[in-house]
Amino acid sequence: MGKGRGKGRDDGEACAVLGAGCCVLWLIIACSLLGTSFDVLKPTEVGIRYSEPGNAMLYDQGIYTNGRHCLAPGHKFKKFTTQLKFIDMMKKRRLACWTKDKQEVSVELGIYYQIDPKGVIKFYKKYGNKYVTVWKAMATQAIKQ
Repeated sequence: MGKGRGKGRDDGEACAVLGAGCCVLWLIIACSLLGTSFDVLKPTEVGIRYSEPGNAMLYDQGIYTNGRHCLAPGHKFKKFTTQLKFIDMMKKRRLACWTKDKQEVSVELGIYYQIDPKGVIKFYKKYGNKYVTVWKAMATQAIKQ
């Protein structure tokens, strides 16, 4: 007669099932962490590494160019396009300005810009995420002066 171990199972078989379950769980966790560690930059983009858990830009890592990069779980890129872009300053209206002799002039304004990949870190430190808004304000102020 048995000593209450169940229907024919012994300790070795129970350990094997428990070990296999732990291995499967470890494999699932490892695959999900690896899958969240990658980020992609398109051929026309450059990026600065950003740590979402720490909410910090990692400037010391340098500038990343196009391709698929293995970062760390929770890390992404703050992406900047290197293509020529257009900012429509007026959005279907005109800016009122004055000449030196106080004649009113209406102006339509648009700006083309392209971000230099080598200066992205300095650029981001100076203007942050709101660079288009800052540039619009600077251009409007320069025109009205």
